[in-house]
Amino acid sequence: MTRPDLAVGLLLSIALLAGCGQETAVNPPTEPAPAIETPGMAAPGVGTGAAGAGAMPGTGPTSFVGRWSEDARWCADEAAGERILEITPMRFDGNGNRCAIASVDQGINGYDATLRCQTGSGVRTERVGMAVTGQVLSLTWLERQGDPVTLTKCTTLGDTSAKAPALPVP
Repeated sequence: MTRPDLAVGLLLSIALLAGCGQETAVNPPTEPAPAIETPGMAAPGVGTGAAGAGAMPGTGPTSFVGRWSEDARWCADEAAGERILEITPMRFDGNGNRCAIASVDQGINGYDATLRCQTGSGVRTERVGMAVTGQVLSLTWLERQGDPVTLTKCTTLGDTSAKAPALPVP
């Protein structure tokens, strides 16, 4: 082997070894991905919140993603469908609400989401505060009077389909 061939081989070996040992965090397919944080300035339509760190629209923390109910017994009851609130990184649906999550702002006590809700008379904008402690979600409608609504988590998003087809047994 000539000296230039040896140098090329050595450089190639170093380049290949440079990628070894780097671990990447990949979320399981049944769980939502972690929030995407933007450095410095927030994306258009996204507030910076009290902590100063913006998030991409609809990508708030994974803690509020899932199915929620005022009564845990309703979680398994298909007839209680409208009583179940299902929150994804982009949607806030249930109990008569059909809303897109337009933005999420991180605050001191949780997250404030701006919702764009479809109604019979058009689109309305609502703001809701969301705070999760364990398996309990507290919702506070920021522009309405009233006490916070307390909901219990039914499942993770990967378990939301009660009608999932059974896999054939070989």
